[in-house]
Amino acid sequence: MKLPKFRVYEPLNKKMHYLDFTLYEFSGGLNSHKFVLPPKHQGMQNPYTMMNLETVEVMQFTGLHDRAGSEIYIGDVVQLGNYEQPYEVMVNDYMQIPVIDNDLGQENLFKIHKNCRVIGNIYDMPDWNF
Repeated sequence: MKLPKFRVYEPLNKKMHYLDFTLYEFSGGLNSHKFVLPPKHQGMQNPYTMMNLETVEVMQFTGLHDRAGSEIYIGDVVQLGNYEQPYEVMVNDYMQIPVIDNDLGQENLFKIHKNCRVIGNIYDMPDWNF
């Protein structure tokens, strides 16, 4: 079984961290959930950096790639085919699968990912109206 891949966005620093693996720590109450960034994700001597889940946005890799081979994460913005309209990649609340929400309703990303192109993410493109 493959470990899930994540990326973490820090709104205060406007930085995105792509994680090859994630160590997850739970110690105590609900507010103590933290992600641990491996040393290669920081330019510091400190071996690990703790990130509180309350201060970052966590996005999971869908396991899918777009037509150019780029990884598609929840929170990415994609275009379908040759259309310019951007669509946000999200999780369907009922089926818990990655989808895009378009004019026809939600479309299963598993069926259309080879026709998509990642053009950014919701944090790079906050002014887009999805």
